[in-house]
Amino acid sequence: RAFITIGVCGTAFYCLALLLEYMEMKSATVILITIMIIGFIVYQTILDLTWNEYRNVDRQGINDEEETPVAKASPPIIGAMVIFVLGISWHIIAMAGAAGGQGALPVLCESFVNEGIWAPVSSCSEYQRGLDTREYHVAGYYRACDSSETMHWGWRKTRPNTRCRFRSRTVSDLQKKLAYRRIVFVGDLTVRNIFHAFCRSLGDPEAGRYDATIADHADISKQIGIVKLEYKWAPLAFDQVNKLKNLRSKGQKGGADLLIVGGGTLDRLHVWATDEDQESHKAAVQKLVKELDYATAPTVWCTPTTVNTPALLNDEKRNQMNEMAISEVRKMYQDLDVETTANFVLEGPAYSRGRVSESYDGMMYPHSVYDAGVQIIANALDWLIVPSADGEEDDEEPFHPPPVGQLSNPFLGLMMTCFSLIGLFFFDGYFGFSYLSSLFVRGDGLKSTKRRQMQNFMPNDLYDDAFVPFHQRLKLPLSKSDASSYRAKQQLTQSGRGRVQDIHLPQLAHDSDVLSLLDNDSLLGGGDRGSSRRGLGMMTRRK
Repeated sequence: RAFITIGVCGTAFYCLALLLEYMEMKSATVILITIMIIGFIVYQTILDLTWNEYRNVDRQGINDEEETPVAKASPPIIGAMVIFVLGISWHIIAMAGAAGGQGALPVLCESFVNEGIWAPVSSCSEYQRGLDTREYHVAGYYRACDSSETMHWGWRKTRPNTRCRFRSRTVSDLQKKLAYRRIVFVGDLTVRNIFHAFCRSLGDPEAGRYDATIADHADISKQIGIVKLEYKWAPLAFDQVNKLKNLRSKGQKGGADLLIVGGGTLDRLHVWATDEDQESHKAAVQKLVKELDYATAPTVWCTPTTVNTPALLNDEKRNQMNEMAISEVRKMYQDLDVETTANFVLEGPAYSRGRVSESYDGMMYPHSVYDAGVQIIANALDWLIVPSADGEEDDEEPFHPPPVGQLSNPFLGLMMTCFSLIGLFFFDGYFGFSYLSSLFVRGDGLKSTKRRQMQNFMPNDLYDDAFVPFHQRLKLPLSKSDASSYRAKQQLTQSGRGRVQDIHLPQLAHDSDVLSLLDNDSLLGGGDRGSSRRGLGMMTRRK
């Protein structure tokens, strides 16, 4: 009967959950109201089934005046208040930023998304050594472990109430976010490397590989899945203005959903020698600001990365493109409102400062550096690209949830179900393992079969002795079998003084020990523990 009741209740709750999902009523308010209503119904059902038996139990000292409607209704009211207070508390905690989850980042995270550091991660940790041994059969390394650390980009810790939980966006995350969109990159070599890193983040591991047969100063167009990406070669500010004008002249049909623009490094080399060149470059930057302002799509401005001055290839570059000179270019673009006009700024020094020594020609960095820059942009997409007004993306691919059972382990689930059933129906809170102790606590040394049975400490045999006194003390109802069994033991114990010779010593000692632990020696017929011990001593002597 209990098993059927549990199964029916579980099925009913599951059907209720499906009904709420079908009616699109899965909200915290609906769930709270549903829990309260079900709690009232379950409480009233249990009350109707057990109230008469509860009144018939020996309830000395309990007045009928206490059986008022207020006494009956107070438990569910208190329970509803507790649930309500917990819900309000969780809501406040969630609004304060302590809730988990992978929700979209708010706009205020723009102030922190560029703040990070390249942290060393040991490649010779115990986990990595074990993985290398098992997967790649590596027995040793070519250098000491203390010097074989790799660098990984990580965001600095933010306050919880900002809800800025930056994380690495996977290929599926980016493909879902940029589905059916067109991303256009306009700029110099740094932007081209960002383009290749973007392709790698979308699932093209071969993007940006070293190939001398591919032209460096050429436009590139790719489509990865349902995402279109285009790169426009524009080394100087004047070139960037022309490319943006062409995109704008094509209208909505040829427009982009996201513009990523950058430059300034080659301008410092080619249009900075004379005052006339500098004025010309300044005018081009002002036009660039207007084009960024005219853009209908969100815009990202990429500032130049940190320059490794000693690695520059010739004296001209070391004089014109050193880090101090490039820092002047960054400041000029900032003063001319390029950064304030763009919707987001990817700060080149932020993700390259810790890897300057790895810049092999003074300007270019390893792929992992640009991958970190793309992850910064990927986190910024949460507020740069928002859903349409109707709450749905245009031509969005329908969501297909994983099949039922794909994320589960049937064997482990069946094992836990069996353990739970054993604990329920065999009265064992340790999932059946308490029965193992009965193999070691047995009365094999006793001659009488009846005495050996008395000494078998089985959990189901100890259930009455353990729980019936609590039920009586708390005035809780007892089942007929439990009451009759315990009453027989109680009568047998209370009559022990008159006819001790008919009672087996092991059984009486066992009952006395159990009831003494519950401070219920009065049930043995004595007023205190001393009388119980004296009675037991008298029986021992008579025996």
